[in-house]
Amino acid sequence: MKVEAFDVEAGDPSDWGIANAACVTVFEPRAREKVWSAVGAQAIERGVCGIDDKDRDDLDRLQLWRDGDWWIVLERNGFWGSIQENLLDAGCLNAASVFWNVNAVMRYLELRGGQVIREFDPGFLQTTECPPDAGFGTPFSSEQRLPFDEAPVAAALALLAGRFQVDVTANTLRKRRPTFAVPQR
Repeated sequence: MKVEAFDVEAGDPSDWGIANAACVTVFEPRAREKVWSAVGAQAIERGVCGIDDKDRDDLDRLQLWRDGDWWIVLERNGFWGSIQENLLDAGCLNAASVFWNVNAVMRYLELRGGQVIREFDPGFLQTTECPPDAGFGTPFSSEQRLPFDEAPVAAALALLAGRFQVDVTANTLRKRRPTFAVPQR
């Protein structure tokens, strides 16, 4: 998927009918079992449903699926994939995540070869109220084409999509698929 093809016009995920807090993590296939053990250890299968189906608000939810060469885990109200140590402990040497919550806390994190190559808060990358915060690592050239000032989470997801060639658009994240519930953290 090309970054230009990402539908930033759809707004941010909170406008998509997706949780007010979530984390989308892309990681390499060899780490699948360890990732699942870390995030889904107490998971209860809830059948095929959407990540934000209203009849199931008692527990946080996870979805895990394959997209090309990568695995994706979507955590509703979760943040596991946004922490570098968690990814490394699970053997994710090449991974990236986008995290957001209702308090406007956001994070883009990317690891290559077990090292953080880029980490920043999409909400502060390009703002008129605050000086730009470039975060850690050299900004990717594709960041310049994305509207972080208008739709920071959608722009971060577009960056993730372009860098890993995965589909993390609104329609994909809302898709009904096998879903697992985990006790609220």
